[in-house]
Amino acid sequence: MNNQKFRVVFLTDSLSLPRDVPEKVSYEETFVYLLKQEYPNIEFIQFAYGGATISDLRNQADYLKSFSPNILILQAGIVELIPILKEIPASSLIPRLLSAIANSRINNSS
Repeated sequence: MNNQKFRVVFLTDSLSLPRDVPEKVSYEETFVYLLKQEYPNIEFIQFAYGGATISDLRNQADYLKSFSPNILILQAGIVELIPILKEIPASSLIPRLLSAIANSRINNSS
């Protein structure tokens, strides 16, 4: 019988890491730590790469195969999003997002 725990591997950018800036996040407040506390029967393995782009993380994914995860969770995209957000006034961001979501639903239902 296989006694191996269900294994979840996280491949993330810096959002899964503790940090002091731009806001204070302690290790005990990170989502991986909280999941470990909530689900002790699941093995959570974290690989985080601060400042990583989606491509950077994808290039690391092959190394994770040896862990034989049941699930691989990729959390990325903020690095690519920041330059876009700097060019969009905050007051127009939400309406643009809602419009993009609505257009996506219309295009996907066709």
